[in-house]
Formats: sequence, structure tokens, C-alpha cells
Amino acid sequence: MANITKLPVTIIRGGTSKGVYILEDDLPADKAAWEPLLLRLMGSPDKKQIDLLSHMMSMQKTHPSYAMTGAMCTAAAAVVPGSIVNQVLPKDVDTQFIRIGHPAGILECGVDFTENGACPEIADTFGFRTAIIMEGVATMALSSSAAGALSELFHPAGAGGPRAGSPALAMLPAETVF
Repeated sequence: MANITKLPVTIIRGGTSKGVYILEDDLPADKAAWEPLLLRLMGSPDKKQIDLLSHMMSMQKTHPSYAMTGAMCTAAAAVVPGSIVNQVLPKDVDTQFIRIGHPAGILECGVDFTENGACPEIADTFGFRTAIIMEGVATMALSSSAAGALSELFHPAGAGGPRAGSPALAMLPAETVF
């Protein structure tokens, strides 16, 4: 705990965003010490650290998530000299693994490219994402040769739905046809 630095700050919230404000007089006299101090204040280094912070707009409002198509475009722009993304992205970032922070979390994407003078030759962009595709209730018609009847199974879909070996599926005869 000997590495703790006390620093008076003001945190101001506006909408869903927060800003940390510090008076210059409260920072160390040596300006070279500012960057490491401010990075620690923001939680860096951290395994959840991002390379870029971005928001997508929809209907003149900030969208609550970040579309994969937007991530592909962002990844491509990362290697185009002079683009805004290229200018703000740290130069030591591995463009095969760019972490975009957005309102709903972190989206990982990348780009395969070849240097080709002023304009890179982009071969591929890609992303890594997990998402719940559907929430709600799914209805499945079941035919059981043992019962000789058609019945329906209702279960929640999405993250909470039954998986192989779950009690909801274990109640069905083995010869049930979906």
C-alpha cells in the first residue's frame, strides 16, 4: 500500500458519462509524472483496457452498442494514414487485435493488410463477438413415437434456455423428434 497517491478530484456526471477533473496545482510539479498518474487514475494497465473509445449514432442518438459492421470499418480505418481512427489509435496497437470500448462494453476486431505506399491494401477485416440473439419464449412442436402424440414444449430462449442435459429436455422420451 506504499504506492498510493492521494489526489483531490471532482467527478462530474452528465447523462451516462462521467468526467474526472483535477486542478493543475494538485498534480505533481514534474509534468513527466502526469501521464503515469492519470493512467493509473483511469485504471490502466488493466486486462479490460481498450485501444479506442467509440460510439455509433442512430436516429441522431448514441446507440447503446456498437455494430459489427461499424467495427469492420473502424478496423480498416485504423490502417489508413490520415484517417481519424489512425490518428487517435496508439501507434503500438496490434491491428490484428483492436479493442473498441463502447457503451455496452468492449468489441474486439482486427484487420489483415499489406503496406502499399500511401494506401494500404486491405485483405480482410474481422471481429470477435458474443451476443444473445433472442430473448423470449420459443415454442417447439414435438412428436414422440412412445406417446404417439404431438405436443408442444415452451421454454425461455436466449441465455437462460435449456441446453443438452437440462431438466426440460431430460423429461422427453429419447426418441422425441424435433
